[in-house]
Amino acid sequence: LQKYVNEKAIPQITELITRYAPDLMWFDTPHHLPASENIRICLAVREIDPNLVINGRLASENGVNLGDYVNTADRAGFFLASYEGDWEALPTTNESYGYKTADNLHKPPIHFVQLLASAAARGGNLLLNIGPKGDGSIDDRDIEILNAIGSWADVNGDSIYGTTRNPLARQCWGEVTRKETTLYLHVFKWPTGGKLLVGGVEAGVKRAYLLADPAKSKLVTQNVNGDIEVTIPADAPDTMDSVIVLELDAVIEAVSVPLVMSAGVETDLMVFDSQIHGEGARLGNGEIGQQGLQGWTTADQSLSWTFRLIEPATFKVALSYNTAHDNQNGTVYLTV
Repeated sequence: LQKYVNEKAIPQITELITRYAPDLMWFDTPHHLPASENIRICLAVREIDPNLVINGRLASENGVNLGDYVNTADRAGFFLASYEGDWEALPTTNESYGYKTADNLHKPPIHFVQLLASAAARGGNLLLNIGPKGDGSIDDRDIEILNAIGSWADVNGDSIYGTTRNPLARQCWGEVTRKETTLYLHVFKWPTGGKLLVGGVEAGVKRAYLLADPAKSKLVTQNVNGDIEVTIPADAPDTMDSVIVLELDAVIEAVSVPLVMSAGVETDLMVFDSQIHGEGARLGNGEIGQQGLQGWTTADQSLSWTFRLIEPATFKVALSYNTAHDNQNGTVYLTV
């Protein structure tokens, strides 16, 4: 392995950097080499070009990522509530990172539009993969997905590009991105009843409007005990992600406790938004179907969510779960 690294890997990396001066070098499958060899490769790259950006999959030492940012698992469809530093998710349009004729599991455009908003809300980047065919052409299904994302971005791109991570807690109807004193509300689940509550906004609203509205017609807002209530149309302007712009009169501070609306929209308390208690239980890798708690086997393990309500109400609670085998069973206790 040392011979391979010395005589093939590092010389080829050196050639790529010196001849083509890339800004970023993206490594993958580090498990094919011992950690010590990956560290040597990382140090070699740093010596050749200290300014070259290295992704988060090359090497780690004592649990510390030696790259410049963090990568999620492949095909992540669910993100943590927050991330420290720079990070990136890398979805693919179906389930393959190269072209496979038998892979027909293409996800709908709404999946990627909402994933893009969710990543931007947490200060992350989305590196979307497609697998070209052997002749270099692009599958028609990939073209359809990319065109749909592009059409949405043509109208709503201001809510993604140039934004920073959102200081607010997760909203039950969707996500929030920010540019200084402007908030972009990405409403995935359009509330019924004509009212949308934005939890944790204590600044005044100078103007509110739909980003897709060329006239920027004013939406009525009012402050309700530290939250903002927006009067919205009956129907969502975009079934994938309707964006409402809130122009505030001040920069808002971070808010960690999410608000659950008591009417108008269902609230999903995701495992990735929870606090895990007890040893052995762990999060899945965030892929669809792997967004739950794994290794939940004892009564000492539990999940908890902290949230707030603004009025008494009756709530219907549902729990989604599965087991490795049909004959496995147990009891789940819900404490409020």
